Amino acid sequence: MRKPKTALKSSGAFRKSVRHIPAEIKRKLTQVLETLARDPHAQELQMEKLKVPSDQVYSVRLSHKFRLIFRRLSCGTIELLCAANHECAYRPY
Repeated sequence: MRKPKTALKSSGAFRKSVRHIPAEIKRKLTQVLETLARDPHAQELQMEKLKVPSDQVYSVRLSHKFRLIFRRLSCGTIELLCAANHECAYRPY
């Protein structure tokens, strides 16, 4: 029996940040989002938990310079917060 996919919710900041990343990073982002929806605990994502007051914020490496930042919501949904270069992605956290 297949597990249901995890719901991904994109924030306005995430949608805006995606417009500014290169095409090859967008392709990698698509792959990462598919994996995240299929199995949010997949080892291949190499998630890093960020040390912020909200302890459910994570980072996934898209490339040497780019990161995906997301938050796990209590309902099991994943809220996509930002996809940007390393400096910009971590700035609010």
